Amino acid sequence: MKTFLALALVAFLIVPAHAGKAAPIGIVNNNPGNIRPKTPGVYKNGFPGAVGVDKNNYLKFRRPIDGLRAIVINLKIYHRRHGIRTTYGIVKRWTFGEAKPNVIHQYAREMAKRVNAGSGDRLDFYNPCVLKGLTLGIVRFENGFDPYPAKLYRRIFPTCG
Repeated sequence: MKTFLALALVAFLIVPAHAGKAAPIGIVNNNPGNIRPKTPGVYKNGFPGAVGVDKNNYLKFRRPIDGLRAIVINLKIYHRRHGIRTTYGIVKRWTFGEAKPNVIHQYAREMAKRVNAGSGDRLDFYNPCVLKGLTLGIVRFENGFDPYPAKLYRRIFPTCG
């Protein structure tokens, strides 16, 4: 019973109601990037902390920090395997090309603002502060807000303020 109450308190503190609406699915699943597995229904060996998928095939993570780290892993894979170097390229791949062009451009511009760049500028994927800015941009765009405290991001990006 104590464990349940502790978990309920943590959920209340980390996942606040946003403007009277239910929390977005990405926050509920501890997957603020709304990451889907490459192969539908297969989540093992993909990301540390992944515990399953929901009915819409979005990954579920054990803790919010696991979902945030998965965003960083995905960004690094996009750069290394696919040669993606711009926020526009990230968003085009992140959305599977399913989003309308105007949404992709808006998403890319929002992410670019977080790293003080243009949506077509080449980014330094080895700079943890750039990765932090991209992660913040993804979380905010995918969910409409960012419910996580700064100290959670400091655990992932300790060298960035």
